[in-house]
Amino acid sequence: MSLLQFLLMVVALLFAVIILRLLPATQRSLAAGTESAIDKINKCVNTITAKVGPDGRANQLSQFESRAISSSGIASGFGVSNPFTTTDEAQARKFVNQARRSMNTAKLEELSEMARKDIQSFLANDPENGVSLASLVQIVTLSMALRVFIKDGIASTNLDQSRLLIISNFINKIWIDSKFPERRIVYREYHELHDALRAICPQYDPLDPRENPLNWLLPSFESLWRIALRTFLEVKFSTGRMHPEWSRALIKFARNPTKEQFEGFFESQSVHQGQTRISVQEIVNEALRLYPPTRHIYRAFQFDPGDRQNEIADIESLHIDPDIWGVDALKFDPERWNKLSDLQRKAFMPFGGEPFRCPAKLAFGPRAIALVAGVVLAAFEGGDWHMECDDSQVMEDLNRGTRLSLSRDGYTNVVLRRCSE
Repeated sequence: MSLLQFLLMVVALLFAVIILRLLPATQRSLAAGTESAIDKINKCVNTITAKVGPDGRANQLSQFESRAISSSGIASGFGVSNPFTTTDEAQARKFVNQARRSMNTAKLEELSEMARKDIQSFLANDPENGVSLASLVQIVTLSMALRVFIKDGIASTNLDQSRLLIISNFINKIWIDSKFPERRIVYREYHELHDALRAICPQYDPLDPRENPLNWLLPSFESLWRIALRTFLEVKFSTGRMHPEWSRALIKFARNPTKEQFEGFFESQSVHQGQTRISVQEIVNEALRLYPPTRHIYRAFQFDPGDRQNEIADIESLHIDPDIWGVDALKFDPERWNKLSDLQRKAFMPFGGEPFRCPAKLAFGPRAIALVAGVVLAAFEGGDWHMECDDSQVMEDLNRGTRLSLSRDGYTNVVLRRCSE
């Protein structure tokens, strides 16, 4: 090979590298022979829809069968029969329609006032060891779920917080233990949980799968408390420390939870530079992106009598994919919602997808997140509270402004204490 040929080859190679770097992320993936962003999105959509497998073969299971089979652990672990676990389409649709009616008739102003009273009652105990943030958020969230979905079936508007903590702790424990077969206990043996459910919801039988109040509490409480907790931490102690206007906006919404307060824009210091305008809705959307209520959606597929397999729609990875969201995909940045691309809109699936999209998606769910985060922020407004945690990694993550842990038991040891203590 002559020197001239060698130089021409080097120039051609450099030119190819430059062109490849200039291509959009999706085209780079295609050029490199890897899975493109749109392929990842379509894979999640097809898995959730559960009609066609990854290899193009038709699923012999119905959509309801596909979801129910993959959710069999929920049915046995919590003793429930709801749209996630049943193959009875009529039962599922009746449940969803009732959930929609409950959310449509819920008055956010009343829920906000009740949440404020719940917090006052919790803080009145003034625990010497500080305030358990996770316990507080769980009580507020579980109380809200009960007042929305089991409104006429609860024993009192003043709910026993010790029993609420028993219920929330058992829900969390059963979820965690479900990952470890050696820890699992038959649902009927959780007597303390049953007693707490009967005391709070005397009209419901926790041992009857169709009457079990956990049918309502699992999807509502589970979808809300963990993301509300992380929204609070992001805004109060992490990225939001440099943006106090975020906290003020959430508190303002919690005190006046209207559509205008949720969607209206306010002036904010940019996370990049200069000034910008964002809304409470965009803060919540960014929390839903980084901390989706459902990280993975499972579906069962059957192609032949002996050929059944499970597929996973990885919502979490889709929400933080740098090919979709950019190099700052792990950063909490509500501004990104001012200039969302079509690809990003398609990739955003915090409430799943058709035909089983969560009925809370349209209005109630995002506003409930803002409401819980806002009332808790209001309770700790001002500079006389500080956070403590015996896990140094938690403090390090908050100080660095990195994405928070999505572990189910993450931040259960976070304590808020008055500065004078």
